[in-house]
Amino acid sequence: PWHIQVVFTAIVLYYIGYIFMKNIEWFKNIFNTKLKTIGIATILIIVGIYFVVSNTRVSMTADKYGSIIYFYIASIALSFSLIFIFIKFLDRDIKILKYIGQNTILWLAIQIPIIRLCQALWPIFKMRERYALVLAVMVYFIIIPISLVINKFLPVIVGKKYKNKQILKGE
Repeated sequence: PWHIQVVFTAIVLYYIGYIFMKNIEWFKNIFNTKLKTIGIATILIIVGIYFVVSNTRVSMTADKYGSIIYFYIASIALSFSLIFIFIKFLDRDIKILKYIGQNTILWLAIQIPIIRLCQALWPIFKMRERYALVLAVMVYFIIIPISLVINKFLPVIVGKKYKNKQILKGE
């Protein structure tokens, strides 16, 4: 039920993201012009789409990746193309994206149980292909208040420290 096998595939992508964030200033220096950013992002999008189309249907939930090499190339190319565009053209923080980024592990941990609950409550969501977008939006709107509560009252379960010492003392 927790899809533990997915961890071994996803940890590679998570680690690449971690390394990227450690070196973000270096990437910002490379993409110093809008034309360069658009050119590299376009190449990455073309590469990503090629490998998406060349691969079979991917489902991390079902632990099906087709060619794992194609999966990683497509995932990394398309993710980086979006990141580079966001870095260059949206020069400010987008709070919701920043919040999701800071809570990725928590979101990954609770999204599958919430999906399963939604599918049990509304069987129409078992037909994932047709209603996947609606289900995804619902799941993320359900996750937001849960993650806010966990971050405020139980941050230690996601590896964070308490911000207010009064909560620890029970005052």
